[in-house]
Amino acid sequence: EAGLAAYAVDVAEVPARSLGWAYAANTSAIVIGQLVALRFIKGRRRSAMLATAAGIWSAAWVVMSLSDAVTGLAAIVAIVVGLGVFGLGETLWAPVAPAIVNDLAPEEMRGRYNALQGMTWTVASIIGPALAGMLIGHGHSHVWVGCVVGGTAAASYLFLRLRRHLTDAQDGRPTAEATAVGRA
Repeated sequence: EAGLAAYAVDVAEVPARSLGWAYAANTSAIVIGQLVALRFIKGRRRSAMLATAAGIWSAAWVVMSLSDAVTGLAAIVAIVVGLGVFGLGETLWAPVAPAIVNDLAPEEMRGRYNALQGMTWTVASIIGPALAGMLIGHGHSHVWVGCVVGGTAAASYLFLRLRRHLTDAQDGRPTAEATAVGRA
């Protein structure tokens, strides 16, 4: 989301005051989505849920990038709807990503794995605005959109490929042993 405000205001010419509606849509999608997300992901492969989250993000960025192709209310709607859709992906990501990291981490290194996962967001919050500012500020907004859409699409693909490297337990699927214990 680092370059969204700059893209929406400077490229798509969406009034800055309209961004509040976009962030409200994002927050609403997260709050409402959390009510159903845990039920939705239960029993599903974590790798598939991460791929779905990244795929949703990619679709959301496509919707938001359409704001540059239209004007006025249509541009505002593209930003609001896109950021709302982005929030739905966040509801899938939030409970799954830490769980898979914790299942992959050896017991004695769990804190380090969690710190590294948390650091990815910190690094992204530094690199994202710098990259977005540089590209959008120099008239390369379409390159920025391509990076964001392509990056999230590539992440979706890689999460699907991750499945083959995980055990069923790491991927959030109950093992036969756990199922037998649950029935007892």
